Amino acid sequence: MGDLQDEKSSDCNYLQYTDDTSLYKHCKVKNLDNCSEVIGRELARADGWSTNSNLLLNPGKTKMMIFSTTQMYTTHNLSSLDLVKININDQYTERKSSWNVLGVELNEHLKWNPHLEKVIRSTYLSLACLRRLKRFTPFSLRKQLAELLILSKPGLLQLPIRILA
Repeated sequence: MGDLQDEKSSDCNYLQYTDDTSLYKHCKVKNLDNCSEVIGRELARADGWSTNSNLLLNPGKTKMMIFSTTQMYTTHNLSSLDLVKININDQYTERKSSWNVLGVELNEHLKWNPHLEKVIRSTYLSLACLRRLKRFTPFSLRKQLAELLILSKPGLLQLPIRILA
């Protein structure tokens, strides 16, 4: 059997990276129940593909999320919406409000605030450690450490910064 997302029968889009696979589908609010059913069928197909490929789909790690603007979320009362339950091997998927994809935190309201707060908090901790090393290390080592620990963070804009001179 070929690659999971290469199959012509797929009704969803896939994001795959090593052993991580995410599938998604776009729909209007009035079609959310139908969309849940389509995703459920697609997950069953993915489970069959995994079994045929000697892999295991972990139902406990399978989560579901609805992306929408805050205004649409409130207008259509999406938080209390009872969608068709997606079942994998007799386990129902849990609905989440945020999702981490390759180190980038995605929010159900399409806001970047949670991700930026996480990156900034981590950056300040790294800078505090580098500040303590300032008197004991040469400039070139501090610069390399700053590039490695701060500028390489996913989602951080690669802007020129003053390196602990």
